[in-house]
Amino acid sequence: MSETPGAAASGRKRLRPCMALLAGPLAWLVDLEASYALAHRACGGRVRLALHALSAGGLAVAAGAGVRAGVAWRRARRFPAAGAPGRARFMAAVGLGVSGLAVLLLLAAAVPKLLLAGCE
Repeated sequence: MSETPGAAASGRKRLRPCMALLAGPLAWLVDLEASYALAHRACGGRVRLALHALSAGGLAVAAGAGVRAGVAWRRARRFPAAGAPGRARFMAAVGLGVSGLAVLLLLAAAVPKLLLAGCE
C-alpha cells in the first residue's frame, strides 16, 4: 500500500499539535533521567558542562514547542477548520500550557545544577 503525497502531508499535519503537546514533557523527562545518570560523575567536575548543556537543550526544545503551539493556536483562531473547529484550538492551547509548565520544571531542575557542586 502506497500513500499519496496529499495523504502523507495530511497525516503529518495532524501530528503537529501532538508534537507541540508532547515535546516539552519529553524534554523534561530526558533532562531528568540524564541528570540522574550523570550525577555521580559530576562530583569530579568533568560532567558539569554536560549537565548544563542538557538543561539548555531541554529548555530550547520546550520553548520551541511552546512557540509552535502558540502559532498553531493563532492559526486555529484565524482559520477555523471545517471538521472540528474547536479541537485544533484546544490542542494548541493545551500544548501551550504544557510547554509552559515544562519550561518551569526545567528551570526548577536547573537551579540546583547551577548552585550546588557535584558532591553536595
